[in-house]
Amino acid sequence: EGRNVQYFSPQNFLDTEAEARSFENIAAVDGGGVTLTGHGAPAVLNGAEVSASFFSVFRMTPEHGRVFGKDENEPEKARVVILGHALWQSRFGGDPKIIGQSVRLDSRPFTVVGVAPKDFSFPDNAELWTPLAYDATFREHSRGAWYLRVFGRLGPGASLTAAVEETKLISARLAK
Repeated sequence: EGRNVQYFSPQNFLDTEAEARSFENIAAVDGGGVTLTGHGAPAVLNGAEVSASFFSVFRMTPEHGRVFGKDENEPEKARVVILGHALWQSRFGGDPKIIGQSVRLDSRPFTVVGVAPKDFSFPDNAELWTPLAYDATFREHSRGAWYLRVFGRLGPGASLTAAVEETKLISARLAK
């Protein structure tokens, strides 16, 4: 992190994701504290809300379970979580049967769909990942809210210079 990190509004992220051709994938990330309850004492954990493409950008293959499907960014399907390896070990005893089970995050139930590998905690030492919910506000009323960190994986044959220029052109068009 730190190299070419870009902040986007949700609408600009969705437009750039749809239009950019220099990238194999781009991913959006938001995050902060999330409270886990119901499995020992309540704990505030480092959580990351991510677009479904996040794991593809970072080539993360879960140790158990699966990554998010694109439809899981839809609000009615966004109640899934991928646990970090250390959290899985410390709070759930490393039990692979946690996949498919429910955990409570900020007093809401989430279904565990995956466990990250031991060496993956991006960004910000994340302990768990949930999908960004692409609700109506995210899609239609957030052009001026610049809070998403966006990362991309260059497509085959694409240069960083070309990708930066492409995103500048898209951003200039969106600004108009």
